[in-house]
Amino acid sequence: MSKYLCFPSGFHKWLENNPIAVDCLSQVVIEAANNELLKKAVHAVDTFRATRSSNGQLLALWNPDYLEATGGFGWAFISLDEEFGAGKIPEFSTDVLRRSFHLAQFRLGHSNVPAHYRLRHWEDNFKTCTAGGPQEISRHSLAFWEGKSLVGKSERFAMLSVGPDDGPTASSAKAVQQKAVEECRGRVASLESLIEIADKTLGQAQNRSTCQLELFTDLERAVKPKIASDDVVYGPVEDMPELEPIGSNEAYISQVLSYEDWIAAGSPLSIEQRKILESDVIQSQPIRINGPGGSGKTLLMQLLSMRQLMMAKENGERCKCLYVCHNAAMQDAILLRFETLGAQEFLLGEEQQLKVETLAGYCSEQLQISHTDVVDSDAAETKAFQSEIVQEAIGKRIVNENVTFESMPIVFVVKQNPGLLSIFVELLVNEIGISIKAHSLTHDKKRYVESLVPFSRLHGNLNSEERKFVFEVFEDYYQQTTEEQAVLDADDLAISLLSRLRTPLWNIRRKTEGVDFLFVDETQLFNENERRIFAYLTKLPQHQTYLPIAIALDEAQELKGAVSSGFGVLGIESIVNEHLDNVFRSTPSILKLAFFVIQRTTDLFGAEFPDFTKNAKSLIADDHPLAKRPRLRVGGTGSGLGNYIAKRAASLRGANLRSVCVVVHADKYWNDACDAIKKVTGKAPYILKRRGDVFGVDRPGIVLSKPEFVGGQEFDAVIAVGLEDGIVPPLVKPDSFAESLKQRALREMYLVFTRARFRLEIVVSVNAAVTSLLEQAIKGGLIDQS
Repeated sequence: MSKYLCFPSGFHKWLENNPIAVDCLSQVVIEAANNELLKKAVHAVDTFRATRSSNGQLLALWNPDYLEATGGFGWAFISLDEEFGAGKIPEFSTDVLRRSFHLAQFRLGHSNVPAHYRLRHWEDNFKTCTAGGPQEISRHSLAFWEGKSLVGKSERFAMLSVGPDDGPTASSAKAVQQKAVEECRGRVASLESLIEIADKTLGQAQNRSTCQLELFTDLERAVKPKIASDDVVYGPVEDMPELEPIGSNEAYISQVLSYEDWIAAGSPLSIEQRKILESDVIQSQPIRINGPGGSGKTLLMQLLSMRQLMMAKENGERCKCLYVCHNAAMQDAILLRFETLGAQEFLLGEEQQLKVETLAGYCSEQLQISHTDVVDSDAAETKAFQSEIVQEAIGKRIVNENVTFESMPIVFVVKQNPGLLSIFVELLVNEIGISIKAHSLTHDKKRYVESLVPFSRLHGNLNSEERKFVFEVFEDYYQQTTEEQAVLDADDLAISLLSRLRTPLWNIRRKTEGVDFLFVDETQLFNENERRIFAYLTKLPQHQTYLPIAIALDEAQELKGAVSSGFGVLGIESIVNEHLDNVFRSTPSILKLAFFVIQRTTDLFGAEFPDFTKNAKSLIADDHPLAKRPRLRVGGTGSGLGNYIAKRAASLRGANLRSVCVVVHADKYWNDACDAIKKVTGKAPYILKRRGDVFGVDRPGIVLSKPEFVGGQEFDAVIAVGLEDGIVPPLVKPDSFAESLKQRALREMYLVFTRARFRLEIVVSVNAAVTSLLEQAIKGGLIDQS
């Protein structure tokens, strides 16, 4: 049996939002603490999680939506054992656990303990209170301690409670309570070790398999998302036939369907999409739509917004919807699709209004900032500008400073491997916004360098010399953007707007100026500064406790692997999870290979990010006339590889594949591929320069792109270039940096592979070998060889 129940700070908010959860958990915690399966697996249903430490000492409960990205959160520990824990008096264990849960809720939320708990203070911050309500158990007491505990170099808030005690005797109740306090004191001495085990358990949970235990059934029913309620009627869903595989032209025909076409019976809309659409869950809870590439997340988001506007129109009600996308290219593409759906009247309307905005554009409008005051109104251009300045600053400092592997291992590796510079630049651009600006460290280098609590995952992996290096790069960046050019970047805009939205003035104006419904597409592309804004943009009428927000995301397409705090921490609480399993884009063989790759990540699938690859299925048949299995092709050396690539692209075009995208994973092949395609075909390729660039689904031609720009696109065929051993990912030290590059490479491959409908070819030079991962795929029969 686990000796302690533990949960992180933030979980108390979920308990507050689900009061009945405490009663349900109090009845099953002892049984869960004895469950052997939880030592190896994680109970995961919706957003509730439970597992045990590998040594069985702790039973951990949490909700990933209420976890801070940087870690360093506090912990509550509740003793469960029979010596001085909830199991001591079995007939009262439920009452003791209920009181312990509530006590931890109060203190993690920094709230006062109610008077009827009969709180008593002892020396050294120890306290006692009654162990339960007005019954026999109220004669017993709990002892607890709360404060900060030093774990490594970081101070962590913690609370630990023990009890019940033996109850008052004829001699003295104080003596019995004193004994409980001393027991608690002895256990607090090992609190550092308990926190380390709790942290490790949460980390290990990411790589454990998931399970569903019957003992939590009552809890799950009590907190069941409204979209899954048994009394919801989904109308036409009952009559919808099973979908047939998509035909040769249906993928293109679907691009011209109107809203009315999509909602009609027999449309290409999947049963799961229709269920979410017609449930109108956004009217009662925020909703998060997860799904692999090609599962129709963006389409569903657009139909959801159209449905709310159409219903408002029918009822003669005012309705304002805001649809947020990442950059200007994506905005253009989404506007075109909305026009196809028939949204013109709403895009121009007053009573029922649809606005499609980039977040940067929305921030500038709300802050009434001129375009001359910002780096660029487009997030993609802003990122390019930031990267240019940061890259220049890094280059200057790497040359001028004495960089050794011993003093700055990560910086040294970047210096030795110029091909890693672009990745390092991207990490530092994110670090500047998330760690330095978001924590108001612009003029506080000392705090950034010496902080015991990591501000980000990167910050936690940097030594003090590397932190100094990063901060000095930031100072160069700040000098150019703020001091010399006097412009704001995307993080400046987000932080500035967030400050305005947190004011009493906005609380008043929000009732009229906020939107009725908010839709955020490709949420994985927004960092934490930007995500914090979303919870403030909707109206919040009196007595309304939910936010009418829908977000769509595929975390596997977030190439940086950046970690953001859970949406509950960011203000979007009680969010409903829905998953799209039907993939409309890729053939089963392509999808199987893409899933084989992404399942090798160590920071994606697990309890926190359910593995959508288990249930996903393709709606394009492998025997489609245009389809073939993924294939490895070897040809060309040096500049000759470019000619081979160009001939393969031309050959695919000649096989009636209308759109072919050549994706170059290794920069050294970029120029050769671009020149050769123009020479062989007589026409320059269309080059994707930003994610979301408008390239029509039925537009014929050859496209050239880097992995980071192909998101949101789909092509009849994709040629992946440069996936060679030692190149993608590069072999570097230290191991932590090498692992980060490996995880990024896996995400890039998944993103690229899922852009292909019918054909996927992987091209390598005759002098190179494919990565070990792809070699495994070949041996496993997932890739054919030429």
